[in-house]
Amino acid sequence: KSTVTEEAQEEIANIEENEGYRCPDSEIIASNPAECANKIIESFREESTEIDLSNYPNFFIQGDKFYGVIIVGDKASAEEVIVASDISISLQFATPQKIDVGATKLASEVPVIGQTNTILIGNACTNPFIAEILNNPIDCMFGLEPGVGKIDLYEINGKAHIVVSGYSDIDKRNAAQVLANYRDYNLRGKSIEVMKVNNQLVIVEIEE
Repeated sequence: KSTVTEEAQEEIANIEENEGYRCPDSEIIASNPAECANKIIESFREESTEIDLSNYPNFFIQGDKFYGVIIVGDKASAEEVIVASDISISLQFATPQKIDVGATKLASEVPVIGQTNTILIGNACTNPFIAEILNNPIDCMFGLEPGVGKIDLYEINGKAHIVVSGYSDIDKRNAAQVLANYRDYNLRGKSIEVMKVNNQLVIVEIEE
């Protein structure tokens, strides 16, 4: 004689009540296991859009589209332009299907940054939008030190702004290499310092 466990009875009642299938280890209701898998994936994507470096570049991407712009100063150095290119190329392959990141823009080509996500290259001396985010410091090199690159993430009015900066062009390049190869580093938090130690790039999370 077969018996129905209380757990099974609860599952049957749930299906009858919701006319659906409860996904295993989840509160998600779907019409069948295949839809269940799709809903779980979509739920994971939504959670991954939290603005934190551990979720980079998910908060810039919806589906297979990039929502943001990479900006350098009008008088950007050759190294800063290369930095922007490295990051742009890496973002093209952030999803299984190659995405269009769009052209890197000069600061003068972007009226305001409050309405879009941005990746800003340089420092407060070379990029006016970085100066704006930092409240226009009197010393445009404030907070930077030789041998250290920085990746800082700011959330302003629901938009993400990443600042890739450094004391020198080499420091900026080191920071950009970490961001471009984000899969190889345990990025997290809102601020990271990048240093080269024994020819290896090392990251240090800066506590808020």
